Amino acid sequence: MVKIVLFLLVVGYFVFYVTAKSRRSKADEIQAKDTKDTKDTKDTKDTQSELMVRCAYCGLCLPHSEALVSAESAQAYCCEAHRAQGMQP
Repeated sequence: MVKIVLFLLVVGYFVFYVTAKSRRSKADEIQAKDTKDTKDTKDTKDTQSELMVRCAYCGLCLPHSEALVSAESAQAYCCEAHRAQGMQP
């Protein structure tokens, strides 16, 4: 009985090893293809980054273009409710 269980474990490990190796090689091929495709189009894409700011009330990071900036204190907020709560004394 122990020999049968041991044999099945060895066979299972072998099958797992072979299938994992083939999945790994397929993933490498796909990644290489994607890298080649993105390398060609990377030069044509606009790669500008945007300044990130932190909400003065809750600490959430968001792009500066989406932030609500207080005119009095020049602090950034993520929403109108946080700006109103942050402005209260």
